[in-house]
Amino acid sequence: MKHCNTTAAYIELLRMKGEWAEFLPECGRCASHEMGNTWFQKGSKLVDVVLIVPETQGMRGFAKRLPEFVFRLQDVLRQYSFKFGLISFGGKGAVHSEPHVVTVNGQHLGDVEDVSNAIEHLKFADRADNETDGFEAISMATRYPFRTGSTKIVLLLTADERIARPGTMSVRRLTKQLKRQDIIFNVIGKYKKLNQRVIGQDYRGKVFYRKNTPIDTQR
Repeated sequence: MKHCNTTAAYIELLRMKGEWAEFLPECGRCASHEMGNTWFQKGSKLVDVVLIVPETQGMRGFAKRLPEFVFRLQDVLRQYSFKFGLISFGGKGAVHSEPHVVTVNGQHLGDVEDVSNAIEHLKFADRADNETDGFEAISMATRYPFRTGSTKIVLLLTADERIARPGTMSVRRLTKQLKRQDIIFNVIGKYKKLNQRVIGQDYRGKVFYRKNTPIDTQR
């Protein structure tokens, strides 16, 4: 089995350092290209979105609106090929309390039409929140089986500001893990620091304001 020079060199370097690594199946060939060839590679239009939804009491209403949200997302960006995954935590019972994958039509990734059925399998707790937190769920999302070559997006929905529990992965380490996997991470939630004019902020620090709201340029 032939592999490109870059992959072969990287694997050999790992093995020299005592770390055994295997070649990925998708690295066995590059279509009709031979080793040593140079060519232009078009960007992929594959987009995988993993939704992290707490099964806490305050999220019940938000979760019901998720199918409409992802449908509109796909409709607006119809030039891309979307797949959706679902991770949840904080729900009722031992299984739903800890971070876990909720399959979408029996798969890790499914179509937009399957999101509604996956949401129906969530078991929301009777209390606002419990001891579990989203940091473990985010860490699980970094190990998700995304499609090869896809743009990877993880979207956390929360009604509370998340705080790392003692003994869990630190924010710095979790951030490095997201960067290492080339994952775009965004949060939709209520934050005290955001006033009524501000409705959100993306991972690049760009702030989103309500429509027709004058922006104070002095800030």
